[in-house]
Amino acid sequence: MDMLSKIKNKGFKGSILLPMIIAFIFGITIIQNGCSKPKTSANPLFTIKTTSLSGTVVLPAGTPNINLSNLVVSSFVGSTKVNSDGSFNVQAVVGPGNQVLMLTDTTTGNLVMMGYVPSQTTTGVTISAGSTANAMIGLNPILMGYDFTQRAQIFQLAYSHPNPDLEN
Repeated sequence: MDMLSKIKNKGFKGSILLPMIIAFIFGITIIQNGCSKPKTSANPLFTIKTTSLSGTVVLPAGTPNINLSNLVVSSFVGSTKVNSDGSFNVQAVVGPGNQVLMLTDTTTGNLVMMGYVPSQTTTGVTISAGSTANAMIGLNPILMGYDFTQRAQIFQLAYSHPNPDLEN
């Protein structure tokens, strides 16, 4: 009976031989791959065009215990600390779609708010309670299949809510 048949027939049940073989193969793989420098290519498969987004963080009135200097704004390609006046400048992807920014607190690691930046916008970006609501609408998986016109109509419905002022 060969080794594969014994394994299939559980002939090695309770034996330490099979775990030792697996550990040996795993160890050889780690030694071969872990001790060599990663291979880099002078010609990447693709490049991502980026642009700089500048804006301001506006915390809702009465927000307790959050220091603006402890906040970080992150995009899909970069992150930056928020200045003490709430301003920031972060790298983001250039593309036809809207950008999503995440605002996190470095002291807790918690997500604080999100920014939803219309395509082609590079300045005057605001991360606020309102932009967080926009991001939640824009990232809703049900809406992903809608075209831009239909999505704009859904945003308009949200803005026409009896209390559209999400900042107060």
